[in-house]
Amino acid sequence: MEKNALLAFILTLLVLFFFQFFLSPPRKVEKPPPKRQEQKELKGETKPSKIYRIETPLLRVEISDLGGAIRSVKLKEYKETVKSRKEKELIEEISPYSYVPMLLWETGDDRFYFECDKENLQVAGREEGLSCEARLPDGKTIKKVYTFHPSAYTIGFGLTTEGWEGERRVDFAAISWKGKRSYVFKGPIVYDKGLKQIDKIKDTLSYGSYKYAGFDEGYFAFLIIPEQGTPPLSLLRRGETPVISLTMRGKELRGRLYVGPKRSDL
Repeated sequence: MEKNALLAFILTLLVLFFFQFFLSPPRKVEKPPPKRQEQKELKGETKPSKIYRIETPLLRVEISDLGGAIRSVKLKEYKETVKSRKEKELIEEISPYSYVPMLLWETGDDRFYFECDKENLQVAGREEGLSCEARLPDGKTIKKVYTFHPSAYTIGFGLTTEGWEGERRVDFAAISWKGKRSYVFKGPIVYDKGLKQIDKIKDTLSYGSYKYAGFDEGYFAFLIIPEQGTPPLSLLRRGETPVISLTMRGKELRGRLYVGPKRSDL
């Protein structure tokens, strides 16, 4: 009897073993989800920026391929302070911006890597130009063109967009109000039949008519002088950074940047 019970137990184990390995359906192997493709054009700085350096008798300018825009303007004939050896820098810490001008639209901004047509420029006897262009993943294009002059504190600029239908804005920043303590005025200015100095911004300020606008730093200025009409202008604040924002009328915005000691003949 005990032998029969033992035999029955062994047969049961064999049947279970046979069913488990030969008759049960094969286990479904799940494939891992495909890896998300990285966007080469950028969202976020994924590689060190390439810097294009332009030197004129008066200026040292740095343009980054990130945004295809200006990140530094130094005045060769002026110092940060009377006793300093450092050349005067006109673009301060302007977080959340890192360059100007910046193009923005409803769903994004131009923090893409641009291709520029020249490496470094030495501007001497005649004006020289630098062109930077970016193609976005959806086929839209952005082109920024700069013109440098051998004997002037002005930089010509043109910004062209292709493929857009919605609103686009072009933002400029140059100074910071962080730790603001100064015996002279420091802030945005708008000139229209007289100079308006804005020493604080609580709500967005809008201007439809003006000759130029910019940032006054006491003895120096960063000015935007539009050409072909005056695009609508807004003054706003991003953290401690005052911002001038121009709304594009069409696919192109053109003008001049004055970057130097203050003048009264603009």
